Amino acid sequence: MRLGLYVTVMVWLGTAITVGCGGGERRSRSKSSRWKRLQREAQEYCKKGDRSLRTALRLKEERGQTAADPYFRDAREYFQRALGIYEELNRRFPGKFRPMIKEIQDRLYTITKESGFSG
Repeated sequence: MRLGLYVTVMVWLGTAITVGCGGGERRSRSKSSRWKRLQREAQEYCKKGDRSLRTALRLKEERGQTAADPYFRDAREYFQRALGIYEELNRRFPGKFRPMIKEIQDRLYTITKESGFSG
């Protein structure tokens, strides 16, 4: 009887301590979900960069270079962030993300050529 009570109390205390210390919360992400999250983040930066680049090219055509400069800067920043993430993913999975890296480098070249600044 005492042993059963002792075990019950220890289990209860262990549960209380674990929950109190955050043990009841989800553990850190697995490696694969981290890579998937990074890939989604890079795709999101590419979408934002594309949107800014399209806007910049349209504004350059309509209102001139000065109106387009902030959008070129935003596009460059988004694409550089995406490029950094894809390069990290490419180190982890060699060759898999090379086409995306090439595409982003082409877009950065377009930004440099169209905007007139080398940033």
